[in-house]
Amino acid sequence: MTEYADDDLEFSIVVAATEGGVIGNHGRMPWRIPSDLRRFRDITTEIGVVVMGRKTYATILQTLGHPLQDRKSIVLSRKATGRTETLAFVSDFKGACQEARRLGGRAAIIGGGEIYRLFLPHALRVHMTTVYMDVSGDTTFPTLTGQWRCAEWESAARRDVRDEFLSSYQVYERVSVQH
Repeated sequence: MTEYADDDLEFSIVVAATEGGVIGNHGRMPWRIPSDLRRFRDITTEIGVVVMGRKTYATILQTLGHPLQDRKSIVLSRKATGRTETLAFVSDFKGACQEARRLGGRAAIIGGGEIYRLFLPHALRVHMTTVYMDVSGDTTFPTLTGQWRCAEWESAARRDVRDEFLSSYQVYERVSVQH
């Protein structure tokens, strides 16, 4: 039996992927796009709660030296447990839903691939940056299927002189929630 999030939860996925769906390779994003990192920070800080897998959390700690600031983090992990004021480890989807509900009912899903696949059927919105580069990777984002409509779109550009590749930005909204 598949578990579903209740109607009182609002999940938004935040993802950057190539046109072919690649989101990572060996635990890293294969590009550097500072303008997208700023957008990621703005979206996830506004939502206030992020949900991620253990590997994504480890990469954030390795890169930044600390959890994402100004956001509460929910980490899905089969091994770690516990909770602080800003960080909770949960073992499954149901635990993540309970924790998201406790923190106000809204959360940004930020990866990795397994977490995106788990939450996509329950997401109401997808914030997608499309990166225009040809690269292979070991982690992909699932194809959007079902009832999605593009509610916002920005054309391909380099929005910062330090952006390595062109990228575009789309917001997809679910037309009908699948239950």
